[in-house]
Amino acid sequence: MITTVPEIVTGVTRGDSDAWERAGSLLTTYYAQSNCPRVTLFSLTSRFSPSFPLTSHSDTSLKVTPCYLRDCDLLALANLGIKVAQDSVNQLFASEPLPELMAQIPLDTQLVDAPEQILDTDGALNQLWTALTKDPLTLKPKAAAAILARLRPATFPLFSRSDRLPWGEISDYLQFCQDLHDLLLADRGRLAHQLYYLHESLELPTWVSQIQLLQALVFSDYQADLAAHQELRRQEKATRKAERAAKKLRKKQAKQAKKQHKKLSEQEKSANLDSDLLSSASPFDNERAASGRHLAASEPADLGNSRSQLTGHGRHVRNDGEDGFISTDPVSL
Repeated sequence: MITTVPEIVTGVTRGDSDAWERAGSLLTTYYAQSNCPRVTLFSLTSRFSPSFPLTSHSDTSLKVTPCYLRDCDLLALANLGIKVAQDSVNQLFASEPLPELMAQIPLDTQLVDAPEQILDTDGALNQLWTALTKDPLTLKPKAAAAILARLRPATFPLFSRSDRLPWGEISDYLQFCQDLHDLLLADRGRLAHQLYYLHESLELPTWVSQIQLLQALVFSDYQADLAAHQELRRQEKATRKAERAAKKLRKKQAKQAKKQHKKLSEQEKSANLDSDLLSSASPFDNERAASGRHLAASEPADLGNSRSQLTGHGRHVRNDGEDGFISTDPVSL
């Protein structure tokens, strides 16, 4: 069951100018795509190459029996990523009572105009859905809905995950069709009328039905919001990365500044220590350092002899008499 009506649908329904402008931009971009699988699902025919715009699938001049899948139908489904066994589907639609059920739904019947008995729990749609999703085919809901949308493009919606999510938690295809039908009819068919005017103002091809237009609008709006959200997350991630890099750089710079400050402090401390040592040195140290020895050159030449005369020790070194001696004083040596 539909639990959330997309904001773009609500805005278009009430005639909001901003919503209409956004809807026009989104739909123009959507239907201008030449190889969009969702577009070619409805526009691709056997007489034209898969490019936009194409002749409507419902062209009566083709005289195609609606209960059979043609080659172009299979190609359109394959473009959407759906592969089905043609023989099995054709055999199923050729057997009773499917041909009669399909005959109850004219080819150009819009969903808003579909009779209530078709959408009832015992109606044609429910029987068709059961036949496609039960034995022997057992198709997935996305594939079964795509086949019905291809055969009755004005009546049945797509049922992919991207088509369901904008409307809330939806798991039942029949209920989804009934809810969309009621939404188109609500308020005397206001949404259906707005979609008609939107179709005419954009000059879209005639094969674009109301349900296709509605789903294209919701799908493109959902994709645009998703892309914007992803871009926002990317920017936030880039911002966080830049902040982490800046924080790391600040830590590195602070560490380098601390190291440099420590180095300068050590140098200043060493310089102060040297200054203290110089200021506390003896004044005689300079004189001793200048002479190179403790004894200066002015020391008497006979220092040893003079000292020996005082002490009475030493050896004779001068030949000036019997009292001569040679000094053994280490200083004189």
